[in-house]
Amino acid sequence: MGIVYALVMLSVVLVGFAIWAFFWAVQNNQFDDLDTPAFAILEEDDPLGPGSSSVVRKQNESVTDEMVDATRDTPQKRERCQGNNSNAQATEV
Repeated sequence: MGIVYALVMLSVVLVGFAIWAFFWAVQNNQFDDLDTPAFAILEEDDPLGPGSSSVVRKQNESVTDEMVDATRDTPQKRERCQGNNSNAQATEV
């Protein structure tokens, strides 16, 4: 029966701590603006400052162009893939 009293006292202490933490958060304006931090992730920031955004944008565009070129399907790529597949089939048999 003594453990029940100890657990009741522990739960009362924990509830008291939770209530104190809630009032502390309200007093320190933790709940004033809940929407702005969620939208902050959607805003675009200049990573290196206001003058360098055009340089970074140009670098990103060139990298994107290179990536698009690398993913294009060309006859040479098809021939290489077909050649690799025929070699693999010949070795499996």
